Amino acid sequence: DADADADADADTEGAGRPLPARSLAWSVLTGVVSGSSSDGRRSYDFGAFEVGGALLLTLDNSRFQVSHEQVEFLRAQLLRWLPTVLILHVPLSVAESLRPFHGYALCGDLAWGEATDRSWRDERRARWPQEGNERATELLLETVLAAAAPRGPLIAVLSGHVHHHDATPFGEECFGTELGAWGAVQYIGLPALDGGHRLVELGTAPTSPRTPRRQGGGDGGIGAGISGGAVGEGAADGEGAVGATGPAGAASAA
Repeated sequence: DADADADADADTEGAGRPLPARSLAWSVLTGVVSGSSSDGRRSYDFGAFEVGGALLLTLDNSRFQVSHEQVEFLRAQLLRWLPTVLILHVPLSVAESLRPFHGYALCGDLAWGEATDRSWRDERRARWPQEGNERATELLLETVLAAAAPRGPLIAVLSGHVHHHDATPFGEECFGTELGAWGAVQYIGLPALDGGHRLVELGTAPTSPRTPRRQGGGDGGIGAGISGGAVGEGAADGEGAVGATGPAGAASAA
């Protein structure tokens, strides 16, 4: 019918648009506001896009801090209980092994602040505050850790900023094997200016946490196969499987 055709056209149009099209930067360029705070000010950048049963979320944490609006948005989206991939600029301090990461405090690290700010001169900006993280940023990290698979719907975090490659499982029930890792995984990509990239493939996966595969049939739910590398060096091996169990089934990445 006409309504179905309109919905299909909207889905097709949305699929061809970059995720930043729902961002604050896009709002500034186009005059279309994607989100506003209660007092009328434009919100920090956040967006959501559902594709193939998976939920892709974007948050702008490029200043290492986030707003309460962003946290409220993230929590509301996670309550949809879809296999979820969170995309942001600065990696999150989701594991002890990342504190610090190559000498840098990541977003949410308790050590973040004036004492750990190594780049303020190079970036020609004010130093980070002595008091450290804002409360909203602390809540962001708590929310991400609580939502990590297999207990929650968050199966992966994709990030960059630090110009290093990394894949770190996180969450209460994550574990690693030679085949990969079960649980949520944060992937940090190499910079695009050096040809860094990641390929994310969404598909089904088995429910057993001890048998992660790139893509498999059976009783699993939606999952994601993720690989990365740089131009000239090829794609890196698929770095692990991540899985989330819940009402929607299981999700995993290989």
